[in-house]
Amino acid sequence: MSLKYPPLYWETRPSDEKFFIGLGSWCPYRRLKTICAKQLETRKSEALNEWPDLSHLREVVSYTSRQIKEWLEWPNDYFVPDDPCEILFCDPTAYGFAMTEHAEECLEAIQKHFSLPGRILDQLDLERIRYEVLINMIVSSGSEHGSSINGY
Repeated sequence: MSLKYPPLYWETRPSDEKFFIGLGSWCPYRRLKTICAKQLETRKSEALNEWPDLSHLREVVSYTSRQIKEWLEWPNDYFVPDDPCEILFCDPTAYGFAMTEHAEECLEAIQKHFSLPGRILDQLDLERIRYEVLINMIVSSGSEHGSSINGY
């Protein structure tokens, strides 16, 4: 099961919370990240079985998930194909989706590790794609450009 924001979360917030968006702990997005982190904490390593059993794909998923966990401070790296990148790269202090410095550094580390050309990952609209799309982009870009991804 993919990570999900609570249904109609924003619409049900009191007007005083909406007013204080972006002001530290009052920020509703900080609560959303906490809620999603609790969902992620319930996942076990078996969640990774949702990925196809291909060695080169597993390497990309393992490294990329570990980077996202470390840079963006998630409780574990058990991300599944259907997880929204909007949540994975969420800045809990921003209004809506915003790429933080940590998210950009995370993407740069991934790009460097897999020897991807230019800033190919910047072309993705992370607010609207699932994690599987990001992984497939890394795999296909790596294979097109002679990356060191196993299996290519």
